[in-house]
Amino acid sequence: MEKNREMLYERAKKFLPQNVVGLLKNVQPSIIWSPDDKRICYRHDTSEGYEYLIFNLQSKTKEHAFDHKVLAETVAEQLNCEIKAFALPINRIDFFDEHILQLHIAQFIFQYDRTTQVLSRVPEAKKPAAMSRCPTIMELWGLLPIPIVPRVRSPDKCWDLYSKEHNLFLFSFAENKEYQLTTDGTATNAYAVSPDTNLTSLTLRRTQTVLPPMAIWSPDSQKIITFQCNQEHVKKLALLQHVPEDGSFRPQVYEAHIPFLGDEIIPQIQLCWVDVSKKKLYKIDMPPLMPALVGSPIEAGYVWWSECSTKFYFLKEERGNHQLSLCEFNGTTQKQRVIFTEKSKGYVEPSQLILWQNYTRILEASNEFIWLSNHNGWAHLYLHDLQTGQIKNPITQGSWMVRKVLHVDTKDRWIYFLANGKESDIDPYFRYLYRAHFDGRDVQLLTPETADHSIVFSPSQEYFIDYYSSMGSIPITKLRDKNGKEIDTLEKADFSQLLSLGYKQPKPFCLKGADGETDIYGVMYFPTDFDPKKKYPIIDDIYPGPQLTRVPKTYCYDPPEYLYGCWWPQSVAELGFIVVNIDGRGTPLRCKEFHEYSYHNLESAGGLEDHVAVIKGLAKQYSYIDVNRVGILGQSAGGYAATRALLDYPDFYRVGVCVSGLQDLRSYLAFWGERYQGLPNDVDYSLQSNYSRADKLKGKLFLIHGDLDDNVHPSNMLQFVDALIKADKNFDMLLVPNANHGLYFMNSYVWRRIWGYFIEHLKK
Repeated sequence: MEKNREMLYERAKKFLPQNVVGLLKNVQPSIIWSPDDKRICYRHDTSEGYEYLIFNLQSKTKEHAFDHKVLAETVAEQLNCEIKAFALPINRIDFFDEHILQLHIAQFIFQYDRTTQVLSRVPEAKKPAAMSRCPTIMELWGLLPIPIVPRVRSPDKCWDLYSKEHNLFLFSFAENKEYQLTTDGTATNAYAVSPDTNLTSLTLRRTQTVLPPMAIWSPDSQKIITFQCNQEHVKKLALLQHVPEDGSFRPQVYEAHIPFLGDEIIPQIQLCWVDVSKKKLYKIDMPPLMPALVGSPIEAGYVWWSECSTKFYFLKEERGNHQLSLCEFNGTTQKQRVIFTEKSKGYVEPSQLILWQNYTRILEASNEFIWLSNHNGWAHLYLHDLQTGQIKNPITQGSWMVRKVLHVDTKDRWIYFLANGKESDIDPYFRYLYRAHFDGRDVQLLTPETADHSIVFSPSQEYFIDYYSSMGSIPITKLRDKNGKEIDTLEKADFSQLLSLGYKQPKPFCLKGADGETDIYGVMYFPTDFDPKKKYPIIDDIYPGPQLTRVPKTYCYDPPEYLYGCWWPQSVAELGFIVVNIDGRGTPLRCKEFHEYSYHNLESAGGLEDHVAVIKGLAKQYSYIDVNRVGILGQSAGGYAATRALLDYPDFYRVGVCVSGLQDLRSYLAFWGERYQGLPNDVDYSLQSNYSRADKLKGKLFLIHGDLDDNVHPSNMLQFVDALIKADKNFDMLLVPNANHGLYFMNSYVWRRIWGYFIEHLKK
């Protein structure tokens, strides 16, 4: 029996993301553009390893970027180590000019002349390493990995901004001199720090990651916008490290300033600006801003300079998110004004998905701005007057939604955006690239292939790369011009190694929800040895939103969309289960009514009733599904949903695994619950809590949490454990030392325990 289980584990391991990645070739090649947009360079995977290609947009020809064998020998001499021709350790490639490539290898930078085939090492820069801008929340969370260093350099490369002892300093390279800008910064009232509410603060502290100032240089390098973050009286949340990495035996305490639901005091973001010529910081006379849902408004992208560097704009949020304002600060007059405010009985947010990207665009030349809003029931773009704030006209409208703004062409007055739901008779979640005139006429489809499209524009915005795929099709990479005309198919992904393992692509489906009317979409995974004549237990792999969907639509990576992907459920299916992902009511990317189904109703956990209805419908449709053996698995808010499923539907869900589960919003970061459930005076939060429903547990429940989770504190699980004990209920629990909120994604031991739990309790 144990031997069979180990064999299943080995099969499941093959489908974990870190193991699948080596089996997939040319899924989503990263593109490097030449300065004139006439050439691109990218990595092409081969049976031997990988090589670098250059595509000429004018001749439409591909060629090797260099002789890989010769370059490998030259680099080996330079670094005094063995280098394989088709495994060159290149970290990054840039075009220096038409003929010269700049290669970042190890800690060195080389220049390679493609004409002479000469490789030369670039002398080390005298200036210290610096970032061209402060990192975004996506980068702080590791969704877009970039090197993070403690300085931010001005656009003209003459100045560095950095912090010491909670204060700001400016360094002039021309004078070789340091200037101290502030002296009143303290540990709890520091300048340009990401607030602890970014939900990674303790992880960053433990890993000794020194962040640069959260500040934005003006385009002319003469001004800086930043803030002072006052967390002095915000209540502290302590984490206890039971197993210190230094090998000591005394547990260590880490503390962060995290306001809980309804706490009166939250971090205060007091905007400031720096006059570089005077080397002086000025505090702006206006009420402080609240943090973005995670992090400050600056790393969230809610503050930005005008093109002329005389003004900056910012989004102002309120607790409960019933309104969102676009504001302007004029550096010449030192006056601040509110340009426009949108209000709602529900919540107003810059965009629907986690990290809540800001797609507002200021059109200074025409005195207009573009605003994304779902006030008419669907997320659409509107053109406004910049002086009055009044709507001039809708740019898009209809029963479909805008997902992402990619480019605004102010000369020809086109806006390019990804949207879903516009094309009929296909999956309404598929994203397509469109463009529309600012006046709302002539919405044009630029990527017609039936699939989900991820788009990256060239620096000149004259071309774009179109990565597209679906769960039923292999990824393709195309190069198109800005009118949508196809220039070339650069790559078609190769899944042959994966398919040789017996991999079966997930099966999409659409069934009615619990109301008998709403279309609910999902996807179904099968083990590689699937036999339709057998009966299989089914596992619901859930994330309930409201700021994420769970059903993957593409094999491509495009954060913050589809963070979970298809490989974890595939690994579970390999154990001998049917696994489903379902997006019930309360999740995003549909109409406002669908999305806000969970508002004041988060206890529905993203439409759990829809999950039950859909799984029952699948069982009627497919004889190989055993509806009497249903399990559920979720992480974070998905962990809440997995737990809630066992409590609310005890005769349907038999086995549940909750990883890093958020069991009660009253013991979580205030801004999440206050936005998606409502202010505590407006809704009864005890209805959302799982603590008070612990006595309803009948099935097998496995709770897993990291003891250093700085997103969902482990006390959230332990308070539920206390409730289960008081209710005299049996359950299983695993507390993982030194693990944070990412243990679901990275911990192989946790996955072996998850697999074993479902095998033991659901396959019988």
